Amino acid sequence: MELQQGIRRDSTATPSSRESVPFDEVRKRVLIVEDDDAVASLYRRVLTRPDYQLYRASDGDEAVSLVENTPFDAIVSDLAMPGMNGVALLKFVRNHDRDVPIVIVTGKPELDSAITAVECGALRYLLKPVCIQELRDTVAQAVGLRSATGSPRGTFATAADEVPSAPTRESISADFGQALDSLYMVYQPIVQLRRGLVVGYEALVRTRHQPLSRPRDLLAAAEELDAIQELGRKARRAVADTIDGLAGSSLVFVNLHEKELLDETLYSSANPLREHAARVVFELTEQVGVDDMDSCLRTLRHGGFLLAIDDLGAGYRALNQLATFDPDFAKIDTSLVRNIDREPSKRMLVSSLVSVCGKLDVQLVCEGVDTDREATCLLGIGAETQQGHYFSKPRASFTLEAQEPLVRKMEQLRKSYRKRNASE
Repeated sequence: MELQQGIRRDSTATPSSRESVPFDEVRKRVLIVEDDDAVASLYRRVLTRPDYQLYRASDGDEAVSLVENTPFDAIVSDLAMPGMNGVALLKFVRNHDRDVPIVIVTGKPELDSAITAVECGALRYLLKPVCIQELRDTVAQAVGLRSATGSPRGTFATAADEVPSAPTRESISADFGQALDSLYMVYQPIVQLRRGLVVGYEALVRTRHQPLSRPRDLLAAAEELDAIQELGRKARRAVADTIDGLAGSSLVFVNLHEKELLDETLYSSANPLREHAARVVFELTEQVGVDDMDSCLRTLRHGGFLLAIDDLGAGYRALNQLATFDPDFAKIDTSLVRNIDREPSKRMLVSSLVSVCGKLDVQLVCEGVDTDREATCLLGIGAETQQGHYFSKPRASFTLEAQEPLVRKMEQLRKSYRKRNASE
């Protein structure tokens, strides 16, 4: 039996995560949400049964797309995932389908997440490495409970009055206004691992207005309303208001949408970050399509700002980006970092980027580091500046005191790295 995916990493012909899957009255649909391909493959083998139809999402966002369009009889979800984690996914599913049984699996049990899982009605909270028979029995119990409710898959928008209508421009505008009113910034540290230093922070926009609480939804609303520049101004103001809450004189990385390059206030005294220019690194992607981009970048440099390429890929495309932008920093695409300790081709690609950036005097940053193995693997190939949930989740501020656990974690990882190298 094939393990079906919403957005696939292989050539298996399976439904798109944004399309409803053909209804199957006989087999029970089980969704596996797991970012580790090897673990997902294990679950597939363990749970393969004639009466199950298995689907796989590689992260929370893919799972959301599937759950929005497909009714499931049971969901098995990892807790620690890039982007939307298992707890956030659990809350989303509960708002969408109050009855579907959910099994949470984690290798890093925490009291807060366990309490939240129980509050949101998770059926079980299993610890990795999970017992195979326990997983089989738990999923069978979940599927049985779904059937026992008397409405299998029944809460999945079966009545016309339960299907939400598409939001109007007026409602989007109202939500966007409230989102801007409650907008705030959080920061994720960027560390220089070999030296054990926090060298910067990435500023990430958030809002307390629940309908647009996911950053991608907030951005989509801004694009729909042609309000990217308004959102950018609000974010820059929020960064300026909170930058002093970051210890020392660390750099602050601020994302720029290409439409913000057309905002005259970005280059004038109206930009509240201008007085902090020496600390600010504006991140842009290779997608930028502004006609006079070179002039825009020169003006920002003249104002004292630094520049970074975000989501740097590999091969000719990466070299072309470096030549076009002439950046101070380059942030490697998360897809090249994930599972790099287990994929030699990724190590080869990142190693080549380390070499090229070193020769061009471009500081390389690897973001999306989620495990100690990824961190030490990157350290071993010379990618010493890193960012990710392994080091710290985003926070509203980072005082010197708040940095101490992070510094200790770096020191512990370096000791482990040196010890392992010495034994080899």
